[in-house]
Amino acid sequence: MSTEKKEVVVTRKVLILFCGGTITMEKKSDGSLAPFAQEKVVDFLRQLEPHIFQEIDTEIRILFHQDSSNMTPKVWDDIAQTVATSYDAFDGFVVIHGTDTMAFTSAALSFALQNLGKPVVLTGAQIPGIYMPSDAGSNFAHAMRLAIQDVSGVFLVFGCSVFRGTRVTKISYINLEGFMSVGEPALGRIGEKMVLASHIAKRHDGILVLQKGFDHRIQITHLFPGLMLDYLFSSWGKESQGVILIGYGTGNLAEPHLPFLALAQEKKVPVLIRTQCIQETTDMAIYELGKKALAYGAIETFDMSLESTVTKLMWALDKKVPYSKMKEVIQKSIAGEISQRKEQ
Repeated sequence: MSTEKKEVVVTRKVLILFCGGTITMEKKSDGSLAPFAQEKVVDFLRQLEPHIFQEIDTEIRILFHQDSSNMTPKVWDDIAQTVATSYDAFDGFVVIHGTDTMAFTSAALSFALQNLGKPVVLTGAQIPGIYMPSDAGSNFAHAMRLAIQDVSGVFLVFGCSVFRGTRVTKISYINLEGFMSVGEPALGRIGEKMVLASHIAKRHDGILVLQKGFDHRIQITHLFPGLMLDYLFSSWGKESQGVILIGYGTGNLAEPHLPFLALAQEKKVPVLIRTQCIQETTDMAIYELGKKALAYGAIETFDMSLESTVTKLMWALDKKVPYSKMKEVIQKSIAGEISQRKEQ
């Protein structure tokens, strides 16, 4: 029996973009988790799943090394720019990211990276990789596996699930399956075998179009019984360029709130309305109040996730989409974030 080792054939080259998160945290003396020293990051990742680096040609770049609660639109731009600058040199990209804002980043990158012909995969961990048990190694390995497949687009991989970048939201900080798909089934499951939906776009040689830029001057208000109109007006900052209201059921809001919509329409400030029901779609024409809101210019967001609604509005505002065209842009699926467009 031959004991000669087989030569490892490298078939893909993947760029790993490190942006911090729980995966590289450790406990401080007071018991809280905080990022460990940045100079330890590269060695840690290479030791996390050593066989990955034997089988896949990789490069690691550190872009951000903090708790993802500190994530900003500027970092979204940095990630998108790095992917664009390095696009021709790599076959796939893995973004290691904290879980708290990972779904916002995956949605933002989906809008910033147009005509993407390769996979950009986000992942992270619920438990720091230096502790046992941790989900860090398996999540990282699954993300790397997806990054060399014949697929294209922005994805989030967590636990055993593959999600579209614009359709995912965080539902738990304890459960190792900490994310869920919004408005559509997950795109795949990863175990011993990887099973992916047949409709996932394949790799292509088209030209990547970078459309970064997010205007974060927006406000979000979650409606509740008794919410005062004065509060809506007082929370509307002078610099706000757009508003998101999280309404009831089909997208309803209370009659006393209609003057807020009237003023926003007068000032040509777009007001987007989504439902508080995570897995439902808005259908504002069902009820009289919903129809009144639409008449005042409210833009319903159908089955978009909160993360996609927020980042898409920021993205559209940065692109200087005029008020008269905002409804058309918001209700058009750009990166698979919306299932349908209903005529009102």
